[in-house]
Amino acid sequence: MPSTWHGVSSLLPVSERFAYRKIPERTKPPEGSRAADRWGPKLFTEKNLAIVESLIEFAETRNHTILELAFAWLLSYKPVASVIAGASKPEQVRANMKAANWQLTSDDLARIDAIMKEG
Repeated sequence: MPSTWHGVSSLLPVSERFAYRKIPERTKPPEGSRAADRWGPKLFTEKNLAIVESLIEFAETRNHTILELAFAWLLSYKPVASVIAGASKPEQVRANMKAANWQLTSDDLARIDAIMKEG
């Protein structure tokens, strides 16, 4: 790789809980948790929740999950060299592998951009 090229590795950390619906919709994080005291108030806004719900709907209407959308979106950008997603169970590894197979079209990317701006 020439020295002028730069790669980007993407990590799906905190916001994965948001996108995977691991935190019940429209509920407050537990008191004293990092979600409540640090990043939660900035992340779990009504606007962001509405955006995530729209992105989930976008993915589901195309027979994909929000996880697959996250991988596909990240991998659609050439500077992204790798997407790092943790897995503690074999089915999560399989889901992560499957997620990397969705190739977004230019129309898909335009719709995603519109969803993000609408929110």
